[in-house]
Amino acid sequence: ASSVLTQGDLATLYEGRRSRDGARVVIKIADDSADNDLMQAEVSALRILRAESSPQLKHLPVVLDQLQTRDGRLGTVLEFLDGLDLVQVRERRPRGLPAHHLIWIMRRCLSVLGWAHARGVLHGNLDPAHILIRAQDHNVWVLDWCYAIVNPARTGQGFRVLNEEYSPPEVAARKPPLPSSDLFSLGRCMIYLLGGDPQTGELPRDAETGLALDERLQRFLKFFVLDSALGRAQDAWEAYRFLDRLRQQIWGPHRFIELVL
Repeated sequence: ASSVLTQGDLATLYEGRRSRDGARVVIKIADDSADNDLMQAEVSALRILRAESSPQLKHLPVVLDQLQTRDGRLGTVLEFLDGLDLVQVRERRPRGLPAHHLIWIMRRCLSVLGWAHARGVLHGNLDPAHILIRAQDHNVWVLDWCYAIVNPARTGQGFRVLNEEYSPPEVAARKPPLPSSDLFSLGRCMIYLLGGDPQTGELPRDAETGLALDERLQRFLKFFVLDSALGRAQDAWEAYRFLDRLRQQIWGPHRFIELVL
């Protein structure tokens, strides 16, 4: 028995139980067999990303199995992840999250993108529904790799989807995908998470203090969402290290601050 968890862009996600131990799983089934290639793209991308062990694996979905429906649609069985996506987070915190929580969420996303980009994999469609957080232990998952692009410079593969609100300008312009394309989308997701406007890049006051965001953090976020693919942030690992230094400068030594949603 399974119940519908959510309806995605191209697939419906059901919750199920694994017969041998009753563990919760997610069964993701394409709504149309025409999208089977995208379902397969996700499994292939995750296979590349999980080919060797690393701390980043705890931020990625786990594929358990694949299936095909009687009418030929592909399905993927994934481990159940107990978290809230950033859309749900904003529903609970309409004014946005305090900036100090943005730091751990963005760092983990940058580390996943750094790991993926080093392996030639671009996410290709990062938006708030594809970033999941678990408040109690600050884990973050980057989900939905259906639109992933592998080694675009070598394969000539282009973007697979235009996401009006979160895609960088080079998607509509049909230019080649670059690592900085994912960073643009991540920047927009983070502006949204803070309670800002992802399309204008307008940043709100800090949801906790009511004060303007620290100018260094504002500059950092604006660097991600520049229109120019070569003018904006390029390297996820470099941005990860910079964000670490920024946190130290603004808030001092690292400490775990509980997030209640």
